[in-house]
Amino acid sequence: MDSQLVQRQMSGEYRIKEDSLKVLYVDIHNLMFDFKSVKFIHIPREKNKEADRLVNEALDKKLVK
Repeated sequence: MDSQLVQRQMSGEYRIKEDSLKVLYVDIHNLMFDFKSVKFIHIPREKNKEADRLVNEALDKKLVK
């Protein structure tokens, strides 16, 4: 999943088409009330190598199960 797409969906710039993502959006939106301020920022993969590594590691483990 493209993180920039998710960032734009969470910021309200793009609508969410997938039903499974709509459920997650509602959960996240409800959690946002617990914070004074929330920002969704896209960080390109090449500028956040550790996060990219962790995502790939998690996906690899999921595929093995």
